[in-house]
Amino acid sequence: MSLLVERDITVEVCLTANLLLGAVAGLADHPLPRMLDAGVKVALGSDNPVQFGSTIEEEYHLAAELGLSMEQLTDLTRNAVRAGFTTPERKADLLADLDRAGASLPA
Repeated sequence: MSLLVERDITVEVCLTANLLLGAVAGLADHPLPRMLDAGVKVALGSDNPVQFGSTIEEEYHLAAELGLSMEQLTDLTRNAVRAGFTTPERKADLLADLDRAGASLPA
């Protein structure tokens, strides 16, 4: 994990696929919280929705079940935008949209 942090690498995680493929015994065993605690940049993904029946919405629900806060869940989205293959302008627009959406949530 330290190498991922040192090299500023974003890791895409699909909790559903990790569970279905047996990479972890159960959701509680998933290293996502430890990765975040170590400073690893993580983005959620749905991998192969047709094969796994996964959705990005369900991935966020599972991450919340792991105890991630709303702030941490939002940071996962920020990581996805920053790591995405689009223009810097589009990334800035998406991050601004995310900031506006977060500002409208109740405290």
